[in-house]
Amino acid sequence: MNSPHQHFNLAACLRAIAGAPGVLTIAVAVALYSVIGFPGKTIVIATGPADGYFHTTALAYQAYLQSRGFKVRLREQKDTLSLVDVVNAPKSGVDIGFIAQEVDPEKYPNTRALGVITYKPVLIFYRASIGPITSPSDLKGLKVAANPPGSGTRQMAESLLAMYGVTPQNTHFHPYNLNATVKALIAGEVDAGFLLQPIDQAVVTTLADTPGIKLLDLQYSAAIAQRLAERRVLKVMTVPKGYFDLRNGMPKKDMQTPAEAVTVVVKKGMDPGILHHVLLAMKQVHGGSAASATGDAYPSVKGTQIPLHEVAESYYNSGLPFLYKYLPFQLANALFNIFLFILPLSIVGPALTFLGVPKPIWFLQELRCQLWLIEMRHMLKVLSSTGELTPRQMNRLKRICVNVARQKRAVERCREILGRFPETLIN
Repeated sequence: MNSPHQHFNLAACLRAIAGAPGVLTIAVAVALYSVIGFPGKTIVIATGPADGYFHTTALAYQAYLQSRGFKVRLREQKDTLSLVDVVNAPKSGVDIGFIAQEVDPEKYPNTRALGVITYKPVLIFYRASIGPITSPSDLKGLKVAANPPGSGTRQMAESLLAMYGVTPQNTHFHPYNLNATVKALIAGEVDAGFLLQPIDQAVVTTLADTPGIKLLDLQYSAAIAQRLAERRVLKVMTVPKGYFDLRNGMPKKDMQTPAEAVTVVVKKGMDPGILHHVLLAMKQVHGGSAASATGDAYPSVKGTQIPLHEVAESYYNSGLPFLYKYLPFQLANALFNIFLFILPLSIVGPALTFLGVPKPIWFLQELRCQLWLIEMRHMLKVLSSTGELTPRQMNRLKRICVNVARQKRAVERCREILGRFPETLIN
């Protein structure tokens, strides 16, 4: 009987599968795995607090994806600035998130964008009883609800109000969440509330419809947007006259305000088949309409702070790939994996691109990654059973570490497996 300490013979394994029957067998096995196992994937979406735009959008995505056979779990986070961090973290278990904040793309190498889905305007509501308010500078010394620290709304509020000399040192900033801000403003517990929400959100219309609550007209919106534009994507949008109440004409005139782009972000190594589902969910939820305030149709590639995912780039340029357009998604994904193993990559590059399959170099890199995964999983079993690796396995593990560090694509899963080894073995 072979002991678990026995070295995994990669060369023999490759010789065993090198023939056409072996390749065909692997291709069919992978295809069957795709058809049977693909729907069981659980997609995790990181969202902000309940009733906020990120959360309501995630609920809409969840409904669409579940109708396609996926399991979808939402993970609420109060500090919305960290959504991109958990997406970027390899072991977080989070697949999808949102950003509407200052972002340095170099800090998020494992994250890619799927597109901009809307712009969230800066909305400052105040109580008419405090007197005429014509500028954010008039809020100095008052009680302002501006969300908890760590939220995108708080970040925007502090940045914008600071330009007008309104700071936490001279003004009381209440760290109320979205719903608490609305309740406190209506109850008179605060003088003003700072929101960063699309104008069709229920919390916005609630405040706009409340007697004694007014929306501040930011008269220098273009200048504000330009001054806040570093590491942000901002536009000037218009809240049309009568938008909230046509009969009573609320607001009384067109009102301009800066608005910040909302981008959907995903893990860089996410399965292409799942990505096509998510892109279709975005089209279902946001497509078919244009925002009259900005003149843009969504989802859009314009304004993404994180580099666009190559699958999304292909989708926006050419639409849904041939395979996914005319076949059920599970079957299309199965055929995708068959192409991965059996097509002569050196001569069918253009055909693969037409069919929605990535460039030939991706296949070679993916195959290498799969072989490394087989080796490392065997080593982990040996390590679990015996507590040590053979010198030959140690040398091979170090070589895999070097190769993974050099390769830029298709190695996210390899890095995840390497993370399971003791640091003393891989350093």
